[in-house]
Amino acid sequence: MNFGRRIAQERGIAIIGTLGILDDAASQGLINLAETIAQLQQTNFRVSRRIIQELRKKHPISK
Repeated sequence: MNFGRRIAQERGIAIIGTLGILDDAASQGLINLAETIAQLQQTNFRVSRRIIQELRKKHPISK
């Protein structure tokens, strides 16, 4: 576990990660999740297709 995650855990702060933040932003109508994921996938960010599919089901139409 990296230093930041360890400190967050010790302080009782939830660790939600990049996709958790994007999920929250899409839920609040702040981002277009499909567009944001497409941009993220153009970087070295890696995530399973299953997780992407689940997020797209949850947010079929977002901002």
